[in-house]
Amino acid sequence: TVKHFKCGFDFKFKHPTAEKWVTSPRFIIPTGNGHFVARDVTDQSLIKVAKAGSVELFNTSVLFTATAKDNVYVTEGEIDAMSFFEVGFLAIALGGTSQKDMLIEFLEKHQKDIHCNLIFALDNDKYGKDCQQYILNELYDRNVKESLRGAADVTKLYCGYKDANDALTNSKDEFVENIKENDPLNDYLKADSVASALLDFVSDKIGTVNIPTGFNAFDKALDGG
Repeated sequence: TVKHFKCGFDFKFKHPTAEKWVTSPRFIIPTGNGHFVARDVTDQSLIKVAKAGSVELFNTSVLFTATAKDNVYVTEGEIDAMSFFEVGFLAIALGGTSQKDMLIEFLEKHQKDIHCNLIFALDNDKYGKDCQQYILNELYDRNVKESLRGAADVTKLYCGYKDANDALTNSKDEFVENIKENDPLNDYLKADSVASALLDFVSDKIGTVNIPTGFNAFDKALDGG
């Protein structure tokens, strides 16, 4: 998963535009040309998720290659979409609830070229559920086709946890079963094996990091997370 999405790691990350930024180890997720998300992995930074560059939706290219037999989940955070991929399913991400209108306009514009079934599965909290309902209402009002307006019961799907990554790291087997129940026709994808060179480098440089990401190869290199 890490290799597929071309992720990296910076053990002394400093935001490029923040003068007083305190460096911290960060998991780097590219989301487009010149844009990336940097997630703190120590739980010590006041800013858990930092972004740089122009905002883009995450992994939307998959919408144009998926077929009518495929379900593609829509998550809130990039790492949540990656969590679906980690267990063999397709997903895209908003990159935050503030990007809701960007996604609505994207789907309205490209709906004729998208043949998969879209299943919204934003965070299992008030903000996520409100955002999801807003998007679904807008898509309906704009006559976006029904196959792009599916919705999951996120409380069940995420095993009672907040999002896909929490479900993956805390209850992986149940999470997978819930996806399969929600999506019985979607076979597991052949996930790419993750190269270990970057992870060995991180393990040598950063020392103990105790927050699991849910991606086995990455967590192993970080001694559990």
